[in-house]
Amino acid sequence: MKTKQNKGYVETFYECAEDIAQILEAHYDVEIEDMTCINEFIEAQIKADRERQAQFLKKSVDIM
Repeated sequence: MKTKQNKGYVETFYECAEDIAQILEAHYDVEIEDMTCINEFIEAQIKADRERQAQFLKKSVDIM
């Protein structure tokens, strides 16, 4: 089994999306056929986190 560190971005992304779909199906008795909304959610969260990290790094550099 690969660890998070040695999986590619795409493989990790789709495994995450599948995990989210399975959780939704288990908790809400729905069948997820279109993964578009889940994929967009993951992309938005990754983008938001990277923007937060960039702001933190910028502030850290400004302090020095």
